[in-house]
Amino acid sequence: MTTLAILSPSIKSALENKMRIPKYHLKKFFFATATTAMALTAGTANSQTAILQRSVQLTVQNATSGCVRIYFNNAQYDVQSLRSTSFQAVSNFNIMASVFRGACGGTATRNVWHTTNQDQGSQTWTVK
Repeated sequence: MTTLAILSPSIKSALENKMRIPKYHLKKFFFATATTAMALTAGTANSQTAILQRSVQLTVQNATSGCVRIYFNNAQYDVQSLRSTSFQAVSNFNIMASVFRGACGGTATRNVWHTTNQDQGSQTWTVK
């Protein structure tokens, strides 16, 4: 019994036809390869841009009579009335804070936004 007799008919015919690959499949393969290479190159460029951004020491001061909740790096931090807290951020980074009456939680009275400045290494954001 030969090796070709053991194989399934589709594999057998492919081997007998010396593995002819249609041009359509080759074009599809090269298009997918080129698209992947471009995506990886774009991702590398974005990460290099982030590395070039300047580090910023941001201090958030709560000047309200209630609680301020800071949303930063997929986490939330509560800053009690007349207190402050510091974060290490990068320049041109958007940070949101919610102002609550009394304790943090429930419905916020308002949301405020701050964007870190590229020119200053140390910044203070006072939420009033």
